[in-house]
Amino acid sequence: MPKSQSQSQEIKYEEQNTMTPLNTPPVILYHYPYSPYARRVVWYLRLRGISYMQCLQPPTLPRPDLSTHLALAYRRIPLLAVGRDLYLDTRLILHKLEALWPESHTSLGMSPSLPDPLPRDNLPRDQGVAHTEKQKQAPLGAPPGTDALALQRLLSVLTTSTDLFFRAAALLPAETLPLLRDPKFQRDRRDFFGGGGSSTTDGQDARGVVVDDSSSASPGKEEDQSRAFEAAATKAEALREIHDVMSFLEDTLLADGRAWILSSPGSSPSSSPDNDTSHPTLADIEAIWIIHWLLGLPGALYDPAYIHRGRFPRVYAWVDRFQAAVTRARENVTVRDISGEEAGGILKGLNRNDIPMDTDADTDTGPGTAYWEPEPTIDETDPLVKIYGLQKGTPIEVWPTDSGVRHRDRGRLVGIGSEEVVWETEAGVRVHAPRHGFRVGLWREASL
Repeated sequence: MPKSQSQSQEIKYEEQNTMTPLNTPPVILYHYPYSPYARRVVWYLRLRGISYMQCLQPPTLPRPDLSTHLALAYRRIPLLAVGRDLYLDTRLILHKLEALWPESHTSLGMSPSLPDPLPRDNLPRDQGVAHTEKQKQAPLGAPPGTDALALQRLLSVLTTSTDLFFRAAALLPAETLPLLRDPKFQRDRRDFFGGGGSSTTDGQDARGVVVDDSSSASPGKEEDQSRAFEAAATKAEALREIHDVMSFLEDTLLADGRAWILSSPGSSPSSSPDNDTSHPTLADIEAIWIIHWLLGLPGALYDPAYIHRGRFPRVYAWVDRFQAAVTRARENVTVRDISGEEAGGILKGLNRNDIPMDTDADTDTGPGTAYWEPEPTIDETDPLVKIYGLQKGTPIEVWPTDSGVRHRDRGRLVGIGSEEVVWETEAGVRVHAPRHGFRVGLWREASL
């Protein structure tokens, strides 16, 4: 079977550009710490031993680090920059790290042993981030062409391409999370989910976010009771869906007592999560992140008679093991906070001595940052390319289709294929977005 254009590019890149400590590009994570989506990337970076810089963002707009320094309207978190390439959406981020940051062809968690990381004081430094050959681990994904890879991708679909996350969001306990009652946060999330038109009668929008209705007429007692009843019903349905997912994991994938999703059947975990020396894989990250998030929020899984450790002992133990693993892996990486100005300078390829630094540590006056990937091509067989007559440099706009749809990014097309679209913003930043879950259109009022 002939290889696709994107597969050929990845294979060629892997053969010619396998990374070493001397040419590893800077990695910058834009996020805020309690974002469940950002945790997916943080966990991956830790488990791979990929050190990074972080540019912390507020949980609500505005985010001038993105809009001012990168000319980016995209409002979802996280974003990951590697070299001068900026990636949107955790599905694409994890895919790129798997494809282009390989250390071996053996997947983590399926290899007999991996070397321990060196002490952090002994790590050589490059672009402000520490790296060593021993520190880096193998890719976390399942091997190509295997049933394990099919399972990994199906778990990703379950947790990232359905409404499962939004159901989980409906379980957030407003009584213990004051941010949910903050009018600014509520307005921000209404914008995030597409506007006030998605409001429902239960005081939440269609995705489970509490709606501030203080501007409307005061409801009567009967209306209050009706809203309370509908809100309770919405949460009950959400709890049932989470119960179903936990049942699926408990009674199928974890039923044989395996330590991790892709472990061999019957591979018993250590009795103590802190002493478990096996490794989670990307399949675990794909499957666990929503459940891990809810279990970490007291009151989210509010009915202990319905969801509890006795009913789901393997799921709870799996979450405990996973938390212990990512906590241990924290020691494998160095993380440095940087400003939006510094991050923007790196993405624009400025000389290191031209970038304002937050600290004097880890600075380098060498040449500017390079792109991580070769410049992509235009797939002339793509139906959208044919309809719009897309060429390199065509002014386009790109936006997500499920949330944050009002925030459209505009720039000039760099490349497009079946898996991603790449454009350059007016700030000179090369941005990658997945085709799945994003729309591409012509920018007819271009003035770049």
